[in-house]
Amino acid sequence: MADQPNDQQTQPAQKRGLPVKTIIILAVFLLVEVSMILFFLMLAGSPSHVQAEGTLADDSAVLKQQVEELLIENKFVNTLKGEAIIYDTEVYVVVRRQYQDQVRQDIELMKARINTDIANIIRGAPPSHFAEPTHATLARQIKAALDKRLLAYDEQENKSKPVVMEVLINRMIPYKANP
Repeated sequence: MADQPNDQQTQPAQKRGLPVKTIIILAVFLLVEVSMILFFLMLAGSPSHVQAEGTLADDSAVLKQQVEELLIENKFVNTLKGEAIIYDTEVYVVVRRQYQDQVRQDIELMKARINTDIANIIRGAPPSHFAEPTHATLARQIKAALDKRLLAYDEQENKSKPVVMEVLINRMIPYKANP
């Protein structure tokens, strides 16, 4: 019987199940770790309340900001090309915030005069001024006319000065008057 192999040796090793002990040890270790993290977070307490402060910019910086105001939105005629062309126009002015209310009031008070000034500029403009992509020449002429109308008194210099920084021609669409 010594020649017969042992039954235990011939049978392949039995498959074992899941390593339950290892899984339990890892689960306990993770639970302890999570509880320690939560304990230290609770021990640290909640974050302090934050109160926002004002911006660093002071009032003078806010007053010097540039704002846009609608100057006029109208249709003007130009006949210098030999035919009547109507230009649907929208013009804005850029002013400092400190003069914004004054400029609004002045635009309302001098609406007819400003409208007449712009109409005369457009009426007398050669066709090349309308061909410019930025309408820079027309904007410069309108600014020059507005510098005479829209003024603010500067207390530091004891004189009136123009308040319009820039003229923006937002829309200038040509239409033939006689189709």
